[in-house]
Formats: sequence, structure tokens, C-alpha cells
Amino acid sequence: MSVTPPRPAGGRRAELLGAARTVAAREGLRGLTHRAVDREAGLPLGTCSAYLRTSHALRTALAEEVVAELTADVEDLARALGEPVPTRAEAVAMVHELFGRWLRERTVYLVSLELGLAAARDPALADLLAQWRIPLVETVEQVVRRLDPGAAPPGPDAAMSVAEMLVAALDGVLAAALARPEAERDRALTSWLGLLLDAVVPRPPTHRLD
Repeated sequence: MSVTPPRPAGGRRAELLGAARTVAAREGLRGLTHRAVDREAGLPLGTCSAYLRTSHALRTALAEEVVAELTADVEDLARALGEPVPTRAEAVAMVHELFGRWLRERTVYLVSLELGLAAARDPALADLLAQWRIPLVETVEQVVRRLDPGAAPPGPDAAMSVAEMLVAALDGVLAAALARPEAERDRALTSWLGLLLDAVVPRPPTHRLD
């Protein structure tokens, strides 16, 4: 699926959007005001509104930037999970590497959570966020089929439903890991990713030699 690229964020606009990320991650979208962005960026009051005149414009520009970054991450994961077909351990390690980075460098992930909640009341924002979630679901669906062709029900719609369920569960894993003390996050993420994959793509049975 093609993703509409955001307007290049250069110079002062990039500085403002960087400050907007920090504000949204720290205070949530309710705290994302033009004044808060100006203060965070150390710029005169009125600077942010000169570039992004309304609250909707500010939120949309921030969402476009976050979507572009998350989409690039998902595309990198899809390439890493391409040929040759990864083993189960390799697939888990690749997903763990990406999710672990999202937890360590948590600003973008926290902002995406805030935007996701707002999208429940804003169809246009929901459409924008779908630009990175749809490729993620498609990537997960391909991985499940390749690790175990019998794991997903036959038919594209049924297989995609399984992938959508798995991505929703991965959202929960990330959110729950983020709520853990920092020292426990990586261990929790490793354990939960393995358990989740085992539930969706069972390990092949081991045969005892009598």
C-alpha cells in the first residue's frame, strides 16, 4: 500500500514538530497547544501558530510525521522478514528488536498511542494512522503463513482477520511492557512475544523415540 508522504519538515517547521512530539509524549494531546510547543522549542509565542494555524493542523502534521516514521520501521521489518524464510527464532528476534527500540526510544510510540485514542473520535485521523497499521497487518499475515501455512484459515479475508487480531494483541504487549518498570520491560517483551507467537503459530510437535 502506498503511503502519502508528509510535507518535508525542514528548518523551523521541523523544530516545531520535534517540540510537539516531546509535548505530546509528556503531556498527551490535551497538552499539545501552540503555546506549549513554542515554550518547548524556546521560541517566541505565536511562532507555532504562524506555521500551523489551528490545533487540527498541528495535530495532523504531528500524525503525518509519526506515521511516516512508523511506516519506515514496518517496511524495514518486512524486508528483514523476506527471503529467505526466517526461522521462528529469527522472526521473534526481528520483531523483538523493533519493539524493543520503540520501548527504549518511546517518544514516537507514546505519541502514536495518544493519536490512536484520538482517532476513535476522529475518522480523518483514523484514516491517517491506518497508513502504517495496514502494512504492519499485511507483514504479520505473510509471516504467519510462511512460518506455518496451516496456521491461518484459508482465504485472504480470514487470514487477514488473524493478522489483525495478532497486531491488536501486539499493541497490548507493547502497552503492557511500557507500563512495567524500565528494568523489566525487555524481559517481559521477550516472554510475551514468544507466548503470543506460540498461541497463533503452534510449535511443531516433537516426537519421542521409544
